Amino acid sequence: MEPTKNDDLKWLLELLEAEGLAEIEVTDGEDSLLVRAASAPTTVVAGVPVAAPAVCRPAPVAEVEVGEKLLAPMGGIFYRASSPETPPYAEIGDEVRIGDTVGLIEAMKLYNEVTSHVNGRIIKFLVENEQAVEADQPLVLIERTTQ
Repeated sequence: MEPTKNDDLKWLLELLEAEGLAEIEVTDGEDSLLVRAASAPTTVVAGVPVAAPAVCRPAPVAEVEVGEKLLAPMGGIFYRASSPETPPYAEIGDEVRIGDTVGLIEAMKLYNEVTSHVNGRIIKFLVENEQAVEADQPLVLIERTTQ
């Protein structure tokens, strides 16, 4: 039984590593194969550039949000204040207690308070003022305190 091309390639890679070679080139008629170790410099062979070995890079790390997420109790429009002329119910860094209002959601011309479910400090608003939100969508991050 004749070895497959994958077996040949595996054999070349093992030979490259075992002998500590920088590269191995195999030619069969007009076909040519150049196998280069990852640490070997990239060169040009017969006027054709040979691609550098692929470099493995770690996947980007997702931003981790620490804190309790205050979820929208319903869908609608989120407001941080009761009107454009009044200050917001809460700002980043404000301390909140269980039951404190941090915003409103308007649904079908009715305004519903969004209240804190924990004692803590507001870390971040996850939605913009006057943004449409869905039920159970995270609105605010609150750092829980022991009080």
